[in-house]
Amino acid sequence: MPNIAELTVGHEFPPARHTLRPQDVALYLEAVGDENALYRDDGYVPPTALVAYALGELFRIIDLPAGAIHSAQELSLSRPVASSEEVVFRIRLTRNAVMRGMRFLSVEFTGEDAESRQVIGGRSVVVVPGDDGETGGR
Repeated sequence: MPNIAELTVGHEFPPARHTLRPQDVALYLEAVGDENALYRDDGYVPPTALVAYALGELFRIIDLPAGAIHSAQELSLSRPVASSEEVVFRIRLTRNAVMRGMRFLSVEFTGEDAESRQVIGGRSVVVVPGDDGETGGR
């Protein structure tokens, strides 16, 4: 597992395949209190859930320590994504800086469908607390 202090800007993480499952989407909807029929009844995935799945893949790769905070995001969705699709997430590090004892990681991500068409894209910032931000990884 990479040490986050050693990751350089431009680092591309291995593509991560994530097969969406209706029961996982239902759990997400319950956790955030989303009652939108488009997601509950029509079988689509909220864009914010796709971001959560993409970041979940990133967190598994770099083993963020307790206390890491997802602090900002922006995203664009190309089309609705069904709750039974497979999405391939691609994530690239765009910032890895320490300020005031906190590490700020910024990433750009995309998600592609089975035909390699982009369905989502965005950016996220994760803040990692610790001694001068020198935390994470093994």
